[in-house]
Amino acid sequence: MADLLPKTTLRETDPTLAELFEIEATRQARKLILIASESICPPAVRAALDSEFGNLYAEGYPSTKMCTDDEERLGDHAEQLSYVRRYSDRRYYKGVELVDFVEAIARRRMAEAFATEAVPASEIFANVQPLSGAAANNAVYNAFVSPGDVVMGMSLSSGGHLTHGSPVNRSGRNHRIVSYTVGPDGRLDYDAIRKLAVEARPKLIIGGFSAYPWDIDWARFRAIADEVGAVLLADIAHTSGLVAAGVVRHPFPHAHVVSFTTHKSFCGPRGAAILTTHPELAKRIDMGVFPGEQGGPHVHQIAGKAVAAKLARTEAFRALMRRVAENAKVLGEALVAEGLTLAYGGTDTHLVLVDLKRIPSPTGVPLSGETASRLLDLVGLTVNKNTIQGDTSAVHPSAVRFGTVWVSQRGATPDHMRRIARVAARVLRETHPYHYLGGGAPIGRGKIELEVLEWARREVDAIARELGADAAGGKGTGYPYLFEPRPEQPADRARLEVSGARAPHLLDGACTADVRSLEEGQSAETLLLDRRGEALAAGTVTRTKPRADGAPRFELELGGPRAGAVAAWLRALSDGYVLQDDDLLLKVEGPAKIVELEPPAEPPRAKLPAGVVKTTDQRVAKGKPFFVGLRAMRAQGEWLVPAREEFRWSPPAAEPRKTCLYEEHLRRANKRMIVPFAGWLMPVWFQGIAQEHEAVRRRAGLFDVSHMGVLEVRGPDAERFLDRMTVNYVAMLRPGQAHYSYLLDPDGRVIDDILVYKRGDDLFLVVVNAANAEEDEAWLRAAASGKYLLCREDPSIEPPKRLEIRNLKDPSAGKDRRVDLALQGPASLATLAAAVGPGRFLWRIERLGRFEFAEGEIDGVHAIVSRTGYTGEDVGFEMYLHPDAAPRIWNLLLEKGAPLGVVPAGLGARDSTRTEAGLPLHGHELAGHHGISPIEAGYGSFVRLHKPFFVGRSRMVAEAAKPARTIVRFRVPVAGGKMIRPGNVVVDGRRGEYAGVVTSCTAVEGFQVGMALVEPSLAAPGTPLQVFAMSEKDRMPPGKTIGELGPGDRVVLTREAVVLTRFAVRDPLSGKLDYNATKAP
Repeated sequence: MADLLPKTTLRETDPTLAELFEIEATRQARKLILIASESICPPAVRAALDSEFGNLYAEGYPSTKMCTDDEERLGDHAEQLSYVRRYSDRRYYKGVELVDFVEAIARRRMAEAFATEAVPASEIFANVQPLSGAAANNAVYNAFVSPGDVVMGMSLSSGGHLTHGSPVNRSGRNHRIVSYTVGPDGRLDYDAIRKLAVEARPKLIIGGFSAYPWDIDWARFRAIADEVGAVLLADIAHTSGLVAAGVVRHPFPHAHVVSFTTHKSFCGPRGAAILTTHPELAKRIDMGVFPGEQGGPHVHQIAGKAVAAKLARTEAFRALMRRVAENAKVLGEALVAEGLTLAYGGTDTHLVLVDLKRIPSPTGVPLSGETASRLLDLVGLTVNKNTIQGDTSAVHPSAVRFGTVWVSQRGATPDHMRRIARVAARVLRETHPYHYLGGGAPIGRGKIELEVLEWARREVDAIARELGADAAGGKGTGYPYLFEPRPEQPADRARLEVSGARAPHLLDGACTADVRSLEEGQSAETLLLDRRGEALAAGTVTRTKPRADGAPRFELELGGPRAGAVAAWLRALSDGYVLQDDDLLLKVEGPAKIVELEPPAEPPRAKLPAGVVKTTDQRVAKGKPFFVGLRAMRAQGEWLVPAREEFRWSPPAAEPRKTCLYEEHLRRANKRMIVPFAGWLMPVWFQGIAQEHEAVRRRAGLFDVSHMGVLEVRGPDAERFLDRMTVNYVAMLRPGQAHYSYLLDPDGRVIDDILVYKRGDDLFLVVVNAANAEEDEAWLRAAASGKYLLCREDPSIEPPKRLEIRNLKDPSAGKDRRVDLALQGPASLATLAAAVGPGRFLWRIERLGRFEFAEGEIDGVHAIVSRTGYTGEDVGFEMYLHPDAAPRIWNLLLEKGAPLGVVPAGLGARDSTRTEAGLPLHGHELAGHHGISPIEAGYGSFVRLHKPFFVGRSRMVAEAAKPARTIVRFRVPVAGGKMIRPGNVVVDGRRGEYAGVVTSCTAVEGFQVGMALVEPSLAAPGTPLQVFAMSEKDRMPPGKTIGELGPGDRVVLTREAVVLTRFAVRDPLSGKLDYNATKAP
């Protein structure tokens, strides 16, 4: 009978994965892996993982008898199986009698591996089923504490683990966590820990860490636990191998429970184990693992643990662990000798942490752990970023962690450690750190000279070869899997293929030619320059037939003494970590795939200029805003700049217009509540601002926003044009995505805040504010004409030409006309679903993420439905429809939403919800007479300073470097009182000094919430403010000193306020947005 599943090899069955396995093997050989939580799994352990035991399901445990027998008695299969057949075991499945042997042996060997003279193996109970360290720790929680109990562990930023009480982990969500930290000397302060424990009375104390380099005094921990009646858990996940080898202190006999992973210093399979010396605790642990935490164990994994535990008892393993600790100590000393500072002062375990804040920075910006780990991995030193004491972000911490287990397994010696330290230190010292503005904290980045990266890669490669890497062989050698230096003697010719969605962007930034204007089959002569403006190579760039997936493809044919090095240069630009301009913030756009083709028989005859390239060279495209070397060229000579006009705008006088829903509003709203706004007659409210605000937050509100401007930009250069005219990164958008952005003028003045929708590769929708719609359209058309100034620093910059701009609200747009309706609030999806009806369109709407959109029909009307809005609601949609159909869809949505409590909402609720959420209004928190910029408004993350050019970029760069003002949200903690108004003065609530002015304020459920423009030092959530709540009718008090005041004199009283988080925060448990948070969750 033929097998239903073929018995083929992996390579025959799945060549894709087989190739990846081979590539990964090469990566592990060619790099020096210094991840403290990784090790090389020995061949014998891997063989166990590949055994037939992986086929079985074995919920439960072996018999009690087998769990207490030693390995010699377990080896008597006839004896053991006689008991199994008569009494069975504690499993829920049959056919697993041999699994009982494997697990019982693993339990016994694990006990033997951690036995000491004081605690023999016979007194240690082991559970070897946990699938991971987190599962093991969670099982301990199951066994010994209940939700709400107090648990004490080290804080994550000081070296603790997620399962030690981090608020983003269930340990922190389900229990009252009290965290301890290290003392000023970088060591555990046991007296401070004791004091904290006595105050908090925890039921569980956790010792052991993931990023603390010193050995632990378990006796001190046990004394603290006994004093407060707590269970002591020793989490030795990182040091288990060192413990088993006797290199560091043993937690037994002090700890009640020991948990550890088997894949770190224990050098076994992925998984974990739990140990205890108390039989009653062992029973609770077994229940905590199964059925408390997990179902069926991975028996092949348990078999691997059994093999690893046997290896851990050998002298070879003990010698390895001694070398691990020695190598870590030497590595730390060598890093210090190179001028670096170790967090916590040193190490006596397997790991070392480098405090990056202490490295002198050539830019004054500290190097982040994320950037440092990226650059080190690029040269072949694989480490991880890590928090240390004082860090507030695990995403962008200020340290990197080195571990020595893996390299020690490969045979690394103390001399290798010193060489590794030299390489790492030079890379870290010579990195030029900088940062971009993020949504919360700055996002650290860095660049470095290509020559330093190449030197470091060669040094690492030499060490790797000494440790057994085959420098020549193996799939995965070289590009794209490993960063490879440029050839030391490059060829004088090269032919390259560059492809990918952003290949045109990369080449346009690397070449002097106008690459993005090339159409298929077209070529252009070009130069490629270094950042000093000197030519690397000359030749032609040709746009060839697209790839099978439709991605653009180009071919470069180059000549020159350094032509053979261009491939490595382009790859480095694609990666984005090399210095390419004096402006650290900008990057050549990318990435792209770069393939070296067979070079031409003869090098191109293109002339290669000496020195800095002249602006008159015909291969330099005129009007380009950026390419590598352009800044150096500008410094050498004058550009031939045509005369440019200055754009000026004067709004035309006009009567307020009526929206397509005006007649509908007359039916539902008091006519007195329909007022002029931004040149349109709009309803302020239908039922009342407070009622409509409440409806949006609890049910849903339907807003008429058809007064907003809707423009279309289409054509081959539409993306490039919008990317130059707006601050966000248009090239990042995929069809069906939108983003928030800004239009600036050449001086950085905010013209408007906008939404950009990508409907197709050459088709974009731009939604603008009603008050600025005419100016926005006029500015875009003026800029597209090429007659107007786009950049004061380089007036020669021109717009791309192949595009068309249409106003989709103008009757000339015909059937393509569009206006906007907004449905906002928790019930908006259900309402929209009822209106759309079942089908593919609804399926897509239900799956939209924030700033995504879908196109389809609502009741036969074509609609663009986007998950966007201006109320701060998590669930909300905007619909772009033909104005003739808008009234019908308006009524349909109100009809379908009526059972759900959906109501029409006016300008008042739109303003109150956006103010509560901290969203800016043009003229209040943007532009206006205060001239507020996007960065000052709190939207710096939408200003993409990595873009080499956009209109107004220079001012944004200056403001990002040294912000002088910022918008904050505030709340008055006392209900009622005099209403705070825009323009009211704000003072520092602690010193009474002038701080700024109110920009917006509203009342929500009786409490005033607003925004103010203040100095950055007052922006921290929780900061107290005082606001002078005054109107124009209020009389100012006389100019007298306090001692001069008398009867009839008045003084202005302030309203107390407190700064909130800049935007609403999401509660990690409920998922709800909290608009009144004074700290992040």
